[in-house]
Amino acid sequence: MMWVQKLLTELKVHHPPMARLCCDDLGAKYLSTNLVFHARTEHIEIDFHFVRKRVAQRLLDIRFIPLVIS
Repeated sequence: MMWVQKLLTELKVHHPPMARLCCDDLGAKYLSTNLVFHARTEHIEIDFHFVRKRVAQRLLDIRFIPLVIS
């Protein structure tokens, strides 16, 4: 998503500054926004911390979309 945002910026196409990511994992959404869980997640992969930093900077919005199984 960051690559697409940079491409749109270079092409001078207006886009919202905050990208939206939809996921079906409620735990992932809570971990990305709630800093209280930080003590429990010290050994998590570095890309997770990158995502949480982007959420804190208001550059990424993670939305929960429930998985519908029919």
